Amino acid sequence: MTGRVLIYDGITTNRDSLRCKLAAACYEVLQVTGLGELVQRIERDKPDLAILDLDEQEGETLAACRALTAGTQTSSIPVIATSRRNDLALRIAALRAG
Repeated sequence: MTGRVLIYDGITTNRDSLRCKLAAACYEVLQVTGLGELVQRIERDKPDLAILDLDEQEGETLAACRALTAGTQTSSIPVIATSRRNDLALRIAALRAG
């Protein structure tokens, strides 16, 4: 395996599609279905990258990003935030959240 990637997306088909693509590229893929387990899973499994969907629960996902970047054990884990919306304010909020 080349690395461990954690995916959070509220839509099962999105998670499965991304999981298949990453697994085909030899990544170990961890999936999270809810925000309640997101930070705990990242702290426990220490992925090399986290991909988070902002479309489901935008405010809560941004709060989770802030918690991850503030945590001593998780601040070095890169986070990619995704959204289907072309929203400048959302992009800026995601950058500010870390």
